[in-house]
Amino acid sequence: MDRDILRSAAEITRNRDMDSLECSLVATIAELLSASAVSIFKLLQEHAKDGFEEMVSLVINEDAEGNRHFVWDMLSNCLVVERHVAECMEHARPVSYQVSDACYRLLIPIHNDRHLLGVIRIDSARRLDAHQSSIEGLIRIYENYLAILNESERDKLTGLLNRRTFEKKLERLLRSQTNHQGMYESGERGDERRHGGADSTAWLAMIDIDHFKRINDNFGHLFGDEVLLRLSQLMRKSFRATDLLFRFGGEEFVVVLEPIAAEFAWLVLERFRNTVAAFEFPQLGHITVSIGYEKISLRDFPEAVLESADQALYYAKESGRNRTCNYAQLIADGILTKQAVNSDVDLF
Repeated sequence: MDRDILRSAAEITRNRDMDSLECSLVATIAELLSASAVSIFKLLQEHAKDGFEEMVSLVINEDAEGNRHFVWDMLSNCLVVERHVAECMEHARPVSYQVSDACYRLLIPIHNDRHLLGVIRIDSARRLDAHQSSIEGLIRIYENYLAILNESERDKLTGLLNRRTFEKKLERLLRSQTNHQGMYESGERGDERRHGGADSTAWLAMIDIDHFKRINDNFGHLFGDEVLLRLSQLMRKSFRATDLLFRFGGEEFVVVLEPIAAEFAWLVLERFRNTVAAFEFPQLGHITVSIGYEKISLRDFPEAVLESADQALYYAKESGRNRTCNYAQLIADGILTKQAVNSDVDLF
């Protein structure tokens, strides 16, 4: 078994992106333990232990002839933390228990840079206690490699996702959006309600800091970097953990909101704009941002939606700045004319 663990560790660390790494770990554990199911769950929000997201799940079914059939589920599913998972996370230690006469379950916590990231759940027809230490060792290797990959997917200054990860992260969110519709009706703040439903869709917003060049020219790049860092912190506080937050470079940021109705998308983005305008930045006082946004689905080309959001952002800048503008509304009002895609946005 130890030799198998070493060989498996070598296979896992051959992966170069987060999704492949997680799939490799799940498949390896399933093979080593002859498990009936393996899943990776991650907390929806760092330090918040009231909900998590099933990132990848593998179920192994055995037919009458003893052949094993693998069923993958790569669509994210948001779930409430149940009692045993809560115990595993609270004490940061493995928890094993019997689910039924034919199923034993082992939960092992996952950490990233000493912070609790989530839980790996393993189901098997036999008890797994004897293999716990070996599997924990494999997970520690996964955690170390996860930290390296995580750094490569993040902007070094702000810690937000970088533009290289945009396409893959966006596709995953859009593929899972039907699973999430209607599941986020109340937020962590009492005044925040995002209503899902049949008319809900994901939204892509481009955010640009107004007069950022002036900040760099007048105060220096150190103060400019401080503004970028503070803005990213405001983004994390203002948007949900299930929204995607990117820094595309310079003073340009992108947010992808999970499915909500059009009126709530505007309210969420407008609230963020007001939050930035009210915030006092050290040494600088108040700054503002302009926002352009448009809806996005699996049927759309990301480049086309980025171009639409960029046109709405450009209009917000040209018409006075410190505004939130929706591309479709600008088209409907006759302010903008729909054009063929010829984007200046450099995705990769």
